[in-house]
Amino acid sequence: MKKRLKIIIDACEAKNADDIVDLDITGKTVFADHFVIVSGSSPRKLDAIKDEIEDKMDKEGHFVRSIEGTIDSGWIIMDYEDIIVHIFNSDQRRFYNIERLWSDK
Repeated sequence: MKKRLKIIIDACEAKNADDIVDLDITGKTVFADHFVIVSGSSPRKLDAIKDEIEDKMDKEGHFVRSIEGTIDSGWIIMDYEDIIVHIFNSDQRRFYNIERLWSDK
């Protein structure tokens, strides 16, 4: 899993994603062990981040199970089995505040 997390985070960094967070949710849910949460400043940036993650993961033989949401909604979810990637615009990220919902606090 660490290799896949690195690929995802490196892809986000390559597209200058904002506020990249790897949230370890191991044991808190049965559907994933990590959330990678990132922001983009525009619909075009959200799409570029999504495409970069998918391209880099595909090249390494790790294929996305599903993609939900749209760039226009401001929230895209990519399901890589035990890693779920959330790509937000800044308004949606503040509104849903996933980091707070899934934190230990």
